[in-house]
Amino acid sequence: MEVLGGLAIFVGFFVSITALPLICTMLVAMFTIQSITALVPLKR
Repeated sequence: MEVLGGLAIFVGFFVSITALPLICTMLVAMFTIQSITALVPLKR
């Protein structure tokens, strides 16, 4: 989904329609990683 959506935005094909699923995908990824790292701090 990311590759085809990124390509569609790069070409300018249905930018507003294509951007919404990509935004949702990135938000889910961001909050998933943040929730995992917030519970387990980095060990150095």
